[in-house]
Amino acid sequence: GDSTVCYFPPTDAGGRWGWGQALSNGNFFSSNVVINDMASSGRSSKSFYDEGKWAACLATHANYYFIQFGHNDGKTTDPTRYTDPQTTFKYYLTNYIYQARTNGGIPVLITPPTRRNYSAEHTLKLDDLQDYALAMRQVATNLIVPLLDALPASIDFFEFIGKTNAPFYQATNTSTTPPTPGGDGTHFSPAGAQQHCYLVIEQLLN
Repeated sequence: GDSTVCYFPPTDAGGRWGWGQALSNGNFFSSNVVINDMASSGRSSKSFYDEGKWAACLATHANYYFIQFGHNDGKTTDPTRYTDPQTTFKYYLTNYIYQARTNGGIPVLITPPTRRNYSAEHTLKLDDLQDYALAMRQVATNLIVPLLDALPASIDFFEFIGKTNAPFYQATNTSTTPPTPGGDGTHFSPAGAQQHCYLVIEQLLN
């Protein structure tokens, strides 16, 4: 996965947490379950694969591989990361799935959490994440892969709480001067990462 999933150190300027970090730190599973968060900030399905990060995941010989991409796949100006939802994105997902299975693991696809770009107090602007989530659903159906469809639940949650309350769940936006606490519409605060864990676990239980 990408920065919405990965581990951030306590010194991170934005106070960011990935939901995988919250999952690793939380008491969500019995003690015999080991969670290894190997997500990496800024990566797409393509760059994570091409940089050898997926090979490092396979080297752990995990029982399950939870795979979430989409946030950086839409960067059309960056050929090292961009994938087309219906072609190259599906190609890389297919590689992950077949290689996980060949390695003795069970792949699980997860649609990405929403970006929080509000057009009104309780309405989010939808973006290209919808296209990547659709592609992921199609791959999951065609290859009979478990899918945790967290994107719609994420949208529902942030539209329910509204623009006014969203900053509590968001990291600090460090690109503004001065930085804007709770102003990061992509990355989670610890509370946001914990909340997204609940949405993923709900999908897992269903």
